[in-house]
Amino acid sequence: GEVVRITELDEVDDDILEAMRRLVSQLSSSAPPLTLERLEDVVKTESCTIFVASIDGGIVGTLTLVTFP
Repeated sequence: GEVVRITELDEVDDDILEAMRRLVSQLSSSAPPLTLERLEDVVKTESCTIFVASIDGGIVGTLTLVTFP
């Protein structure tokens, strides 16, 4: 079977942004387009951790974990 690799997202580039846009569009047709700046803000937020699931290097899913002190 296919191996799914789960990693924490700690930096953003155009390829990751495009994958995240593709995934968000599957959930909502009315969500505003995700920008590089907004995604970077979320990744840098101390209370947010984004995990990505990849198969053969392509992102196929995400999970955003938000923690509260």
